[in-house]
Amino acid sequence: LPSMPLADSIPGPDEIGTFGFSGGIPVDRGIVEKSGLTIDIGITHGSLAYARHPVVVGHYQGDTIVSAEKALDRQLDGALSGRADLGIYPGPLGTCTTFFNDSPTAKPAGALVVGLGEVGKLGPGQLEEAMRSALLDYALRVAHWPDDRFGEASRPRSAAISCLLIGTGAGGVPIGDAVEAVLRAAIAANARLVGNEMDGRVVIDRVEFVELYEDLAISAAHALRKAIDNVDLAASLRWNAMAIEAGQAGQHRLRADESPEWWHRLEIIEDEHNDQSLRFIFPTDKARAEETMATGQLSLADSFIEMASQDTNRNAEAAKTLFELLLPVRVKELSSQQGNLVVLVDKRSARYPWELLEDRWGSSPRPPAVNAGMIRQFKTRNFRARPAYAPNDTALVIGNPDLGNSPDFADLPGARDEALSVVGTLANAGYDVTDRIDERTPAILEALHREKWRILHLAGHGVHDYKSAKMAVARSGMVIGLDTILTPGDIEQMRWVPELVFINCCHLGRIDGLGKTEPGVLAANLAEQFINMGVKAVIAAGWAVDDVAGKAFADAFYRHMMAGGFFGEAVRAAREEIFVVCDNVNTWGAYQCYGDPNFRLSRDGVAHYAEAPPYMTPHELAVDLDNLASGLRDGGDSSDIAERLDRRLKRIPPTQQAWAKRADVAAALGFVWGEAGEWEKAIASLRAALTAESGQCSVRVIEQLANYEVRLAGSRWLAADDGQRDNTLRASLRQDIEQAIDRLAGLCASGPTSERLSLLGSAYKRLALIETAAGRCEALVNMAEHYRDAYAREGKAYAFTNWASAALLIRRFYPEQPADQPPLLGLATLKQDVARLRKELDKRNASAPNFWDSASLADLDLVHSMADQLPGSRRKAAGAADSARQAYRQAIQRGASVRERSSVTEHLDFLRLNFPDDDPMVELIDQIKEDLA
Repeated sequence: LPSMPLADSIPGPDEIGTFGFSGGIPVDRGIVEKSGLTIDIGITHGSLAYARHPVVVGHYQGDTIVSAEKALDRQLDGALSGRADLGIYPGPLGTCTTFFNDSPTAKPAGALVVGLGEVGKLGPGQLEEAMRSALLDYALRVAHWPDDRFGEASRPRSAAISCLLIGTGAGGVPIGDAVEAVLRAAIAANARLVGNEMDGRVVIDRVEFVELYEDLAISAAHALRKAIDNVDLAASLRWNAMAIEAGQAGQHRLRADESPEWWHRLEIIEDEHNDQSLRFIFPTDKARAEETMATGQLSLADSFIEMASQDTNRNAEAAKTLFELLLPVRVKELSSQQGNLVVLVDKRSARYPWELLEDRWGSSPRPPAVNAGMIRQFKTRNFRARPAYAPNDTALVIGNPDLGNSPDFADLPGARDEALSVVGTLANAGYDVTDRIDERTPAILEALHREKWRILHLAGHGVHDYKSAKMAVARSGMVIGLDTILTPGDIEQMRWVPELVFINCCHLGRIDGLGKTEPGVLAANLAEQFINMGVKAVIAAGWAVDDVAGKAFADAFYRHMMAGGFFGEAVRAAREEIFVVCDNVNTWGAYQCYGDPNFRLSRDGVAHYAEAPPYMTPHELAVDLDNLASGLRDGGDSSDIAERLDRRLKRIPPTQQAWAKRADVAAALGFVWGEAGEWEKAIASLRAALTAESGQCSVRVIEQLANYEVRLAGSRWLAADDGQRDNTLRASLRQDIEQAIDRLAGLCASGPTSERLSLLGSAYKRLALIETAAGRCEALVNMAEHYRDAYAREGKAYAFTNWASAALLIRRFYPEQPADQPPLLGLATLKQDVARLRKELDKRNASAPNFWDSASLADLDLVHSMADQLPGSRRKAAGAADSARQAYRQAIQRGASVRERSSVTEHLDFLRLNFPDDDPMVELIDQIKEDLA
């Protein structure tokens, strides 16, 4: 360690926080006060899709792009995953990459991905240093950026960031330490900019923390308060809000469950100080559990390992004894707390049958490898620098090679059946499959090197240190011919690397008369070689496999992978299937499965996760439904919403089915259906909420019930053909809308709000949509009056644009209406008001972005274009139409539910039906609708 100056005082709490606890290291604080710059800070509870600035996310080495990164990748059109696919994505500590949105006005503006190193090894000091380097790199790019999105080049540009609570997940640092590390990094980066006289070009002037879940946002807010009270930091920070700011699509939860995409890590490695010991480390446990076990103790388990792995019958007692013999006490105590698990192994620990272990005193009767996901990863420093992968969906299946009546090896009908089944599954999924089943050595080797294979499946005999009479040296690998072994060295010669390799060389009857073999060692050796080549996922049978169960495992695994499932979940589901179907066999634990648990062969399918546990209270169900609705508002996919709701409702305990009839649950269900645009189901649920005998619901249920009834009437009219739009349909829909108007009018009589007045305006808009020319003017006047009153109460641009749209339609098509009286009063200053509101919206979108303000920017441009079409309008704004098209695209792309998107499209349909077909506005509206399709 570098020498440290002698301490001349007792360290305070801030200094103690850097003395190595949680993996931290002392950091030089001497530069904190040198910059003289002040950073505005804040915490927002909401979705990163509406972050004010480029978003900072962390990425652990070896992880894939999931959760927040995945959402950000979607917002940036796959920029992050594209770089990851090329193998140049940040991960190791000290690496970083900045991504900027192509459009200078699009949000989020970009992403800054910071490498966090290996899971479980990150401390506050490392996080601070990684962030400082990343922020300097980001600031340098901002300073040299060609356009003015970050400010004019003639003055200091703003390198503001929106930062997630990076590094705070399982195995990371506490939230308070992470927040302080980010703030110290920003202050230190500013000091470096000042020291290099770059503060005249760029400064880090704002750090906004963004958190989706309210409970974590509260923890971060307390950390911010502590930071501004810290004497080292206070002079450089300013928190104006002094509270959490509400963002878009924030979520709530009653307990902090982990994402189903998250996998805990358990390292089982040879002790670097004693090659006769293994180290067990839980890097993702909050206490970073670590234990050491001598191999002398492990040797006691050898006979039980042979007993459990050489026989395909399930020997639960042997597996439970192995659990006690192989694992240290502390690891056994933690096992009940762990869900999905990645086991990191080295050459020594890879030989042990970790998947076969069963916990005698576990909370579930199922083995851990069946009850939750269990995937292996190899700790290796040898790898092919730039592996080349197959560009197409191709597969090679080798099964039961022809061994020419060898006296050492029996025929394997199970391997033949498995290979044939795999060929059929892959071919049905659209793969170009080549099979070499019952073939001789030349045909197998030619096929292996002839094409670029994406999937390689091997089923046959496997040997370890085998030497026939004609072989000069002993070899290990798959037997592909008489005296011919496919070894790891032969595999290394493959120029094109498969993404997925499945090796099953442990079928029943695999070796006749050769004595005891070591299939676990063979599986580990073959898997290691493929992983070093760059194969993304490897399955190798390490122990004896029952033929029927082995075929069932392969069928289930490929079925899930072909459906777009994740590797880890496909393995777990396949193990569960044969555990249930194939009674009294242990084949579920015979496969060593190596790779990234979130690897997928296809992103087109639906990724499935293990079934969630039952709800414990109706409030837990209601909160989950609220979060689902919030996710839809964030732009989530609603195509499978019925299935997702059904899964949640099935989690109600059988004895508590009455929960579904509670007012709070029915209301939450109705809001989900509403966000998905399923108006009839939403209406039914909200009506059930209002008549429920138990539970409570807010007055919002009445407001949105009227809204959904109006939206349903409008959508039914728009969906009808011209021949169906008769007086009968018109009368029926008019009655539905007027019923909703009465409900809203009653609420306004009790207490008018901007929202209720806007909903009344929306109802009259749909009434104008269905009315004949004789009744349309009155409906438009009522629409304009209510939106004008809503705008007067709160000044929202949404109400203004709807008032302006109605007023302009009245002015153009019903010129007899007086323009100097309400509701048309104000049209004379329309364009000035549009310009003023645009400035206000731009400012508000910069500080508190949301979908409705983004959409209102587009609506303002459309209103401007409509005003240009009025008779007598002198100035034509040619750019307003193009600006409107771009603004609508950006509003939708940033994130919106079906309900929110339909509000935009139905408004366009409303305007389209009011203009004659030859009007210039029709062409613009059609172009916008085409852009949004």
